[in-house]
Amino acid sequence: MAFRPENIPLVARRFWTSDELPSFCSNTLACPLSGGHCQVYKLGFSDQTTWAVRIPIHARNAPKEVVTSELQCKIEVLELLDASGFKWAPKLIGHDLSYDNEVGFPLIVYSWVSGDPLKWNDAAPLHRCDRDKVLRQVIQIILQLIQCTKAKKGPTLDFLTDAVDRKFIRVFRNQLPGISLEDCLALRASLPEVVHGELDDAPFLISHGDLSSNNILVDNDYNITGIIDWGFATYQPFPLAGGLPRFLVMETEESLIPSSVTQQDRRSLVTHLSQCSCEYAPLLALMYGAADADYRWMVLEAVFSKGTHKWLADCMWFKSGSTSRIDREILEREMEAFLSGRVNLGANLTREQVCQCLPWMKARDVQHLRFEQSA
Repeated sequence: MAFRPENIPLVARRFWTSDELPSFCSNTLACPLSGGHCQVYKLGFSDQTTWAVRIPIHARNAPKEVVTSELQCKIEVLELLDASGFKWAPKLIGHDLSYDNEVGFPLIVYSWVSGDPLKWNDAAPLHRCDRDKVLRQVIQIILQLIQCTKAKKGPTLDFLTDAVDRKFIRVFRNQLPGISLEDCLALRASLPEVVHGELDDAPFLISHGDLSSNNILVDNDYNITGIIDWGFATYQPFPLAGGLPRFLVMETEESLIPSSVTQQDRRSLVTHLSQCSCEYAPLLALMYGAADADYRWMVLEAVFSKGTHKWLADCMWFKSGSTSRIDREILEREMEAFLSGRVNLGANLTREQVCQCLPWMKARDVQHLRFEQSA
């Protein structure tokens, strides 16, 4: 069935209390909003109620079962957030995961959040008082998200190491081009250095996945009205889910040194946290106040981000003269730990198989063999 966005009101009407047909607002039928690989349409009713309709039309070439499965995950996240008492996410109104509806594509309907995307850079907001006002609210939202969704799921370091080991297997099977086995071993070796010991047993919580300024809506007085686009939300360990908001994190640049304004913003975050009574505030302050917070964040993000992983390998770990250069003895130790680890129990990769894909290990083993034969 062809995609027919003009029929969105027909589907949305099912979730309303009467037969009133909503109308498109803000010209979104002709110019839908984009976010999270979706198109978003705004609908309004006569009593001024407004809804957002999210359609992952950019995934039209993906298998239908994949699209519906991902939408179901998003629905479950919104339901969990609502049930937990977290008040900053849109409220789920309804959904239709069928391709046979009047629109011809699955969709989710949720409450419309008023406000405009936060504009945030070194020059905006211009005044320190406005920046601090936003940061105080962001801290309260993060702490509320922790309190509402926290769950014990095991040690953080074990979870992250297992994720890297699964990536190692994918690389070995040529399923992740651009990343090498050596890159995976370097990432594995770096994890214990970047996960603060106090955080290893911290709870998991729902991570927004992209807490950028574009997804934080504010009014004209910098009051936050809501957090939108939870399309990438998932349970993550504390250091990832509770990490610095993306608008305060250095992206993959040649230098990981934040500007003086960003440094002041981070100091403000730590100050605000020192005034909070929540038991998790000191853990956030520990992460946000670390001198190497950006490098720690990059390593953690690299566990799940191919782009960040490749950047670290190219610019940090194996760069000549880098202070973060990984010694090959350490890589060999990590290889042995992977081979004997629980993730490899299913794949059952052997040392010989792995060494064949690591030139320096292959060359060393050949050298050892020649030495033994000569002896």
